[in-house]
Amino acid sequence: AALNGDQNCLAPMIKAFRERHVFVVNELNKIPGVKCLMAGGAFYAFPDVRPAIQNLLARDVIEEGTDIAFSEYLLESADVAVVPGSAFGAEGYIRLSFATSQANLEKALKRIAQALA
Repeated sequence: AALNGDQNCLAPMIKAFRERHVFVVNELNKIPGVKCLMAGGAFYAFPDVRPAIQNLLARDVIEEGTDIAFSEYLLESADVAVVPGSAFGAEGYIRLSFATSQANLEKALKRIAQALA
């Protein structure tokens, strides 16, 4: 049924994910120390947070300059869960899913921005 059935439900889903993707990447790029490229076709963003990590480390906010410590900091201080990029072989990056509501994304990105300010 998934392959041969009615595919009309896909268009609104694809549109919503594209809009969320653009929103997330644009908001991440507004945060100092975070740089994110548009993805080719995924439901997550994979920003480079190495400058943000160094900033937190220099301010003695985190004890280790790793994406793991950074991810733990976001979870503890902003209530936002991300996956450290090192889990994918990309130390200094994080993975942030946008497979959630627009309202949740707005809250999460606001919290991230505040935690890194």
